[in-house]
Amino acid sequence: MLEAGIKAMGGLDALRGINNISREMEGVRTDEGQGLRPIPHRVDYYRNGETPVVNHPKVKHVNDLSRQRLSDSLDDVILGGQPLQIRNILTKDSAINLNFNLGTIEARQLPNAAAARVNRSMRYPEILLPMVWDRPETLRYLGESQYEGEKQWVISFAHQNGAQISLYFNARTGLLTKSEILSDNPVLGDTAEELVYDDWRSAGKLTELTSSRRYRKNLDAILAP
Repeated sequence: MLEAGIKAMGGLDALRGINNISREMEGVRTDEGQGLRPIPHRVDYYRNGETPVVNHPKVKHVNDLSRQRLSDSLDDVILGGQPLQIRNILTKDSAINLNFNLGTIEARQLPNAAAARVNRSMRYPEILLPMVWDRPETLRYLGESQYEGEKQWVISFAHQNGAQISLYFNARTGLLTKSEILSDNPVLGDTAEELVYDDWRSAGKLTELTSSRRYRKNLDAILAP
């Protein structure tokens, strides 16, 4: 399954041969748990931008793998009308945070900058799948499943930071459909983060992701009696 998913994207050598990749994204965010009133969880907010969607973030992600540099920029207006313009940069050995609203710059050394860059970019399949390939001892086959009417092959692996991640591959195309990450959130408690990969398009010799959806579920609330 993993090998088929990597092959569907263009092959392991092609993925590891990427020198840099950039994405400009925009979407909607519901701010569940952060608004003025409770917001019920729905899975179609990305298709329907009506209330209670309160944010429309714009994100630019640049990963310069050849020079070990990564940049994430966020432009949004959050609840209450506060503008938010920030940029986080990871270099070979440090982190730089720019807040354009406050006019501040914060720089600090990182003990393990390489791991920080991987953690920041592992949501993207071209980084995630080769990383999973390098950890075969942690792979587990979870069986078959269905997602939006399509048969899925499901595997899991353990990230080096301890996170358990499940990967769903489309049985027809071989492409990665979604990932699920179990983690501990200091505010929400045990959470499951689901990242759905919506749209794939050809980019030279590769098949690259162009659209995704991200959900977070509070397991403590779901499991509470």
